[in-house]
Amino acid sequence: MNALSSDLSLRLVEVNQTHAMISRWECAMYNGAPVDVRLRSSLSSNPSAHTVAMTVNASYTTVRGQIRRQLLDCSVEAVFYIEGDDVRLTGKSTIVDETVLRLMLGTAIGALRGIIAMHTRNTFLHHYPLPIYRLDVLVEDILQPLEPVRL
Repeated sequence: MNALSSDLSLRLVEVNQTHAMISRWECAMYNGAPVDVRLRSSLSSNPSAHTVAMTVNASYTTVRGQIRRQLLDCSVEAVFYIEGDDVRLTGKSTIVDETVLRLMLGTAIGALRGIIAMHTRNTFLHHYPLPIYRLDVLVEDILQPLEPVRL
């Protein structure tokens, strides 16, 4: 499954903000310490509906008074309709190619980036947009090189 066939159908069905929390108190108490941004992702599938949902979460933290303080926590779920020769559906899982996974992850991160920009306007966090990530590195964390991922 290294090269994608032209018979692949991948559509973004919906994007939902599943969680958003900004601590106005911690933002007001912010003292200029470095802001740490962590990104997490998870996948779920519904083979009977040919859909895969990718949830991406970003967490912004800082340290104040030797305690890690959460500034922002935001999650987005992107649901994709997917079918084609490069997609295998089994009873409880969907197997997709690494290239398809990279496309899905890039779309979900882009949606998260926009939601974070919306929530951080008029705060000091607008100076800390979601960093640019190398999708190849993120995909490597999800699957072993050249092996399909089971969702």
